[in-house]
Amino acid sequence: MPDDDEKDRLGDTLHKKKRGDEEQYFAQLERLRIARLRERAAAGSPSPACPRCGRTLVPAGRPPAGDECDGGCTPR
Repeated sequence: MPDDDEKDRLGDTLHKKKRGDEEQYFAQLERLRIARLRERAAAGSPSPACPRCGRTLVPAGRPPAGDECDGGCTPR
């Protein structure tokens, strides 16, 4: 029967693997997002549209606020 030290090492190993898998997953998502943004920029498409009204989103000017709708509504 394994002693407590072996159980702890196995638990630590499994935790590290889980964390590594999560980091890989989110890194892949970021790469995909960046690739989509680059494709949009290369295609010359306009900035993203507001999810509520469809108007163009413009930089908010207050870091780290992000973008806001030029029509005045607040995007989700």
